[in-house]
Amino acid sequence: MKLKTLALSVFSGLVISACSSNPPLPETTVGVIEEVTNIKAFPDTRNNKAKLIKLNEQCIIEFTGVMDAGRARENWTFTGNTLISASSIIMAKDGTSSARNFDLYDKDVQTNFLSLRDNFKKENVALCQ
Repeated sequence: MKLKTLALSVFSGLVISACSSNPPLPETTVGVIEEVTNIKAFPDTRNNKAKLIKLNEQCIIEFTGVMDAGRARENWTFTGNTLISASSIIMAKDGTSSARNFDLYDKDVQTNFLSLRDNFKKENVALCQ
């Protein structure tokens, strides 16, 4: 009986601690060409990193960082100079999350994409043509 009580207590503690902490945002590890850290980004982030990933005929920039509001991840899919899709996920400190797609025709979105892309070596970006 004591073993059952102990096991139940341990399991309950694990469930409570798992629910009270923010789950990590999954990151891509396959196809990574280059990774850069602590880049200048908008909005301001800390401990950020960006990965240039090659998948089939397209490339993706996966950007992650910590903001005052929580943790963010952006995915920018492109071929050459053409932005195909862009989206963000924010995991707030209170455990809620929000996601949105960027307007690909917005000038600020295009500027942000080019700024992110310019953090990678030109020869690596050339693999995305």
